[in-house]
Amino acid sequence: RALCALGAAAAAARAVAARGAGAGRAGEHAAAAAELASAAAVTAEKGRPRGTGIGPAGRAWLARARAEAARAAGVAGPEPWDAVVDAFAAYGDGYRAAHARWRRAGARLERAAGSGHGDDDRRAAAGDLASAAAQARRLGARPLADAVEALTHRAGDLASRPSAGPPGSPLTPREQAVLEQVARGLTNRAVGEQLFISEKTVSVHLSRAMAKLDASGRAEAVAVAVARGLVAPPT
Repeated sequence: RALCALGAAAAAARAVAARGAGAGRAGEHAAAAAELASAAAVTAEKGRPRGTGIGPAGRAWLARARAEAARAAGVAGPEPWDAVVDAFAAYGDGYRAAHARWRRAGARLERAAGSGHGDDDRRAAAGDLASAAAQARRLGARPLADAVEALTHRAGDLASRPSAGPPGSPLTPREQAVLEQVARGLTNRAVGEQLFISEKTVSVHLSRAMAKLDASGRAEAVAVAVARGLVAPPT
């Protein structure tokens, strides 16, 4: 089950990256994650000695496999990760419980972008991130701590941006942020995931930025913004 869950996590990462790049293989990766989650369920049912139940570790890994399959499929919301957090915490695996809290925080922030419960999700995400950060520091888990810090900064920096744009710029901070992400080659959906706003909101900000820069398309808008020093050149 652990191998299935980790394989599903790798497939989910590929699916998310493919969707962000607008590639056509996201469905293929999502199908691979679903197949691995199904295999984990089969091992939970048939791979144990008869007359015994699946143990706490097995339940935790099975929940992780299912949550990763949901992530690969683009399922919105933190619910698939609730069982993962609870199972690993009950099992006493602090590292993987913290990792699941980090994933759940990201899912909550994504849902907050287009939900009427945005404030509740953001508060809950902040709690998850604080707990995950504390656990990662206690364990000396630097990669997880860095990932938690990066997500915390993404959420916090965007929430605290002023409504006025930088001096001399016709762009608002959010329009500038959208163009910065577009300059990286991201699709509108991927930009929304990075900035925790809906895809529709990305389109609105991009359209306004294009109008202000007198650009006929996203590529021209980026080129004009870079030429005028409003956006850093893409690397």
